Amino acid sequence: MTDERFLFLNNLYPYFKMLDNINNNLLKLIKTNKENSPFQNEELFYIITSELMRLVPFKIKEKKIVLDTKSGILLLSDKIDYIEDKYNKIINKDEYFDILNDLHMIRNKYIHEPHNINCAFEVGGTSTCSMGLYYKNNLLNISTISLSAIVYYLNIIFDEIRSDAIDLISDANEVKDYPYYKTLLSYDFDKEKFGSYLLPDYFIIGFN
Repeated sequence: MTDERFLFLNNLYPYFKMLDNINNNLLKLIKTNKENSPFQNEELFYIITSELMRLVPFKIKEKKIVLDTKSGILLLSDKIDYIEDKYNKIINKDEYFDILNDLHMIRNKYIHEPHNINCAFEVGGTSTCSMGLYYKNNLLNISTISLSAIVYYLNIIFDEIRSDAIDLISDANEVKDYPYYKTLLSYDFDKEKFGSYLLPDYFIIGFN
């Protein structure tokens, strides 16, 4: 295996880990929110939104969401030639604008002005959790339903990336038994974990 291919596989690891963190914490929030305190659920939402913003780098420009192509995994788009197109399908869907806009503000204010983010309400259930957060006088909304839709499509993308990584490793007998690469490929990006939460309004036609 060439050094370039080694480097690409090594570079994938943090992004696989980010999505794994998102998957695990979102499922935890869905399953345990009724037993959690509002502070615990708020912390889980914060972890998920922070990881999402790292995994899908975007900016808000003139009330429009645009990818930050000079950040994160988009810097690897020369090796993953479909990722920018698929990320754009997510951020350009009209029904996702309010979700991503609120997510962007929640994450930024948690970092820069955490004292100005306050829980306004929380509604939980056996399979959903919604939370309203005030930033000063602005009410921001976040829920497991809206996040699950985005995470559903991210798992589709990363399952394809994982398949590409398997192809690279299968051609390199000298590394395919290395523990590091076994760990890399042990991540499970199963969209169906979130498919039951995907509402019709959030469905992206022709995504695959």
